[in-house]
Amino acid sequence: MGMRRTRIAGLAAVEARRRMRRALLLVAAWPALAWTDGTRAQSKRPALIGWLNTASRESGGHYLVAFKEGLAALGRKEGSDYRLEEYWAGGLVERLPALAAELAATEPALIVAAPVPALTAAARAAPRTPIVLPNGNPLATGLVTNLARADMTIQ
Repeated sequence: MGMRRTRIAGLAAVEARRRMRRALLLVAAWPALAWTDGTRAQSKRPALIGWLNTASRESGGHYLVAFKEGLAALGRKEGSDYRLEEYWAGGLVERLPALAAELAATEPALIVAAPVPALTAAARAAPRTPIVLPNGNPLATGLVTNLARADMTIQ
């Protein structure tokens, strides 16, 4: 009986972490929604959202899936409301500056960058583009000193 309770508790913890991750990415989707609304009001084309991540798609793809689910929960459809350009460093942090520059050249309406090394590379490559850090504390990066009035375009 004790093993079964332990297994059930373990499964509950996994489910709780999954819900928390989805909620976190849903919170990250709110700024994306606000920025893409302004872009869509100016043109009928879908807003371009850039995704820059230190991981590989295989190891970090679940974050992208959760982000897309968050946007879908807000009524946004990929293709008609937004397009997503994905850039993955494959665990090689030294690739981030080049990937961030390539992403910035596409002129996205918004960049979602994680973790902090990707955020830093995106901020340097696209200083005027809004950037969302989906998990973590932007204050801890030193790139933002005040959440109420961000020094840069980082949310």
